[in-house]
Formats: sequence, C-alpha cells, structure tokens
Amino acid sequence: MATEPTRRSDVHQLDVRISVLDERVDNVVKAIELQAFEYGRRLDELNHAHSQQQSNQATYVSREVFENFVKDISTWREQTNVTLSSSDGRVAGTAASRIMIFQLITLVIGLAALVVAVFKGV
Repeated sequence: MATEPTRRSDVHQLDVRISVLDERVDNVVKAIELQAFEYGRRLDELNHAHSQQQSNQATYVSREVFENFVKDISTWREQTNVTLSSSDGRVAGTAASRIMIFQLITLVIGLAALVVAVFKGV
C-alpha cells in the first residue's frame, strides 16, 4: 500500500510532464506557423518592391542612350551656331547696306535742297 501513493504521485508527475511537453510542442507549432506567416508577408512585400523597382527602372534611359543623345545635341548645337553665325553676317551686311542707302538718299535730298536754294537766290 505504501507503494500505491508513490505510484499515483509518479503517474501524476508523468501526466504533468506530458502535459507540459504537449504544451511546449503546441507552442513550438504555433511559433513556426507565425514565423511562416511572417515570412510569407515579407516575401510579398519584397516581391511588390521588386516589381515597383522594375517599373521605375523602365522610365530610366541607359548611360549609352544618354551619351548618344548628348552627342547628337552637341552636334546639332555646333551646326546651329555655324548657321546662325553665317546668317548674322548676311543680316548685318544687309542692315549696313540699308543704312548707306538711307544716308545717300539724305545726302542727295540735302544737295538738291542746296541747289534749289542757290538757284532761287540767284
């Protein structure tokens, strides 16, 4: 009989230990499930960020394309400067010719007025 209470207490202790171990296993399973859920959430965020980055990069031009563009613009600018320089010379020459013509007309009118004044006074 003396062994009966110790046996019951041993069985009770074993039941308690089994319950504790079951609880630990349940907690580990819950932790693994939560961790898997968190990994899934983070992976979704990374996939979304990656697709967003790809769509943003689609709006950029490569360095080669940009350098070719700058080269083309520089060539165009040089050609435009040459064209404008030559046209400035023509415009300046035309303006100078007009000024000389107006000065000659003024001179001729002045001489005509002088001749008229001289012949009127005679």
